[in-house]
Amino acid sequence: MFAPSQNETRTIPFVDTDSHVSRLQFQGSLILIILVTLIAYARIMSLQLLNWDDGDYVVLRPEIQQGLTLNGIRWAFTTFQNANWHPLTWMSHMLDIQLFGIDSGMMHLMNLAIHCANVILVALVVRGLTARPTLALLVAMAFAIHPQHVEVVAWVSERKELLSTFFGLFAILMWQRFSTTRCARNWCFAHGLYLLALLSKQMLVTLPCLFLVLAACPLKRGDDAIQWRQIYKTIPRLWLFFVLSIGFSICVYIAQMSGGAVVSDEALPMWMRFGNAVQSVFMYVVQTLVPIRLNPFYRYHDVSNWIGSLALMSISLIVITVWVWRNRCRPGALAGWLWFLGTLVPVLGFVQLSVAARADRYVYFPHIGLFILIGALPLWNSVLFKGWGKAFGAVIVVLFATASFQQSLIWSDSVSLWTACLRIDPDNYRGHDLLAQAYLREERVDDALQQAQIALQYPENKDSPYLNLTLGSALLYQGDTAGATAHLREAISLHPSNVSALINLGYALHETDLAESKALFSKARSLDPGNVEAIGNLANCEAETGNFPRAIELLREAISFSPKDARLQENKKLFEEAFQNHR
Repeated sequence: MFAPSQNETRTIPFVDTDSHVSRLQFQGSLILIILVTLIAYARIMSLQLLNWDDGDYVVLRPEIQQGLTLNGIRWAFTTFQNANWHPLTWMSHMLDIQLFGIDSGMMHLMNLAIHCANVILVALVVRGLTARPTLALLVAMAFAIHPQHVEVVAWVSERKELLSTFFGLFAILMWQRFSTTRCARNWCFAHGLYLLALLSKQMLVTLPCLFLVLAACPLKRGDDAIQWRQIYKTIPRLWLFFVLSIGFSICVYIAQMSGGAVVSDEALPMWMRFGNAVQSVFMYVVQTLVPIRLNPFYRYHDVSNWIGSLALMSISLIVITVWVWRNRCRPGALAGWLWFLGTLVPVLGFVQLSVAARADRYVYFPHIGLFILIGALPLWNSVLFKGWGKAFGAVIVVLFATASFQQSLIWSDSVSLWTACLRIDPDNYRGHDLLAQAYLREERVDDALQQAQIALQYPENKDSPYLNLTLGSALLYQGDTAGATAHLREAISLHPSNVSALINLGYALHETDLAESKALFSKARSLDPGNVEAIGNLANCEAETGNFPRAIELLREAISFSPKDARLQENKKLFEEAFQNHR
């Protein structure tokens, strides 16, 4: 193992040399930034859990609902649930339940607290890298209130992005300190924090490459050339970072493969992936500067119909890259652009892991580099900007904070979210599907059926088991057992392990075929052993056949997963009384 020497010559001095901003002014400015952030997210505790992953991550996961337990921790490290492997994120949700119960307001408040911690870390990291406190504060402010970051904060399921960024930024901070002190403790801390970042989400698998960029590219006043030799000197020190990066990249690929989330080359050829990557990078840059039409789900467009637009986008990105290269000696220009592009690589779709073209949450960490690049533009040094800088900056802050506040309201509940999605993109097939689900949860059955019928018209939804589940469930609400049964059977044929479809079909057949109903509940329980609904309904079936001891045993099992469920406790009491009377 590489053992850092205490006497080794320093190669990357991270020293704050800007005397215009005192430490007290810097800390006071950070407090002001946090206050502005809290204002932008003032409605955070009123946000509800959504019908987009929040059920799988919190509401419907018995392992999570039990709080932080040894069994839960063991499950977190051994499951590929949701085609991911992020045990630390699972444990953070367990801790929420342990502390607050299923309280969406507190869960969102925890997200905001982590985001505020990330804002502080961004300021410290950028100050250490550039020795420019003013730039660090501007980057931190942009990071704090940029509307594209609302998705990460306002969506409980994106806790993984927040945690990964928190530990990743902390790792950079420790690596900065190691680079100046060669202290073995900081070396260990940096690697430990990187491990925690990867255990939260594997977004930062390119962090070792970022360390090489930061070691070689000009970042501070006085740096006037790329230090190519620093790359050769730094690589041996990063060997364990690269081992962790490669290991976790393989792990997440296996998890995605096991969950069927990897799109095949036949379904999406490489040239189309490349075209989508170009479009994504371009749109990320555009929406950074003009954050409008932000959508929770950006559907994949056939890039063969966008050849002209793609050509213009490619030219624009090439122009930016040429400008950056010609200004590579300008502190922060090259490093910022490479930070932005490099940390986006895992989510640009070269290995397509979802049906979404891009997502606002993907730029949460890469944005830091782009903000550093913007800070390196000549505009910031012009006489005009110096004269109007404070007023211009104040206007931008007010606009972004207001936009973030409005964007957070869109994420207030599922109906609001998907209604906004369809307002931006009326042909969004996923939006119609999930809006139908949202209406159904609010028992707006007619609206749910209308949206589901619209969603069914899109080719992408033709073989969707979830849409058939929605249709079947809505018809079941209306009492149309025959129609519900047909759609639920179709959902199961498309996805045999769809537990919700099995349970709902069990409901539909309960009056006419108790034996099949019982078999369906039993299969759902075998597929998801902690599913309280499946166990409870199976207990009801056993009780109806007079097998009260088995029914009581099943209810005890369900109560062990959900001890606060009053309905289960009441049924257990009724079955015990019926058993005593029966005897």
